[in-house]
Amino acid sequence: MSLITAPTQYVPYSGNADLVYDSICKTLSERSDQVAWDAFTPDDWQMLVMMAKSEGVAPLLYWKLGRAGGRVSATKLPSAVQQQLQASYYQTAAQNALLFKELERILAAFDEAGIPVILL
Repeated sequence: MSLITAPTQYVPYSGNADLVYDSICKTLSERSDQVAWDAFTPDDWQMLVMMAKSEGVAPLLYWKLGRAGGRVSATKLPSAVQQQLQASYYQTAAQNALLFKELERILAAFDEAGIPVILL
């Protein structure tokens, strides 16, 4: 099975960039069962968090891993990695809650002024 090649910006870091990038891509595309989680070293796990944050997918990765149906057991996902991804997930959830609250306020103001709005 061939790996999806990581962008060159990750090559200088410790860990197997191609393995980690491939694993993120497969997990996000509902194919986490094809990931060689047992091949991960401690450096790979740290690279997973760094790469997921850098690519802006850490919250989604956390959610996808949680929905993996046991394919990524707690013994395979180190607690420090899980905590970092979880923090990113909840930080994004809190930020989104604030943004939606502000959107409600803005939409109410437009409604009061009789201005029709289309959200894109």
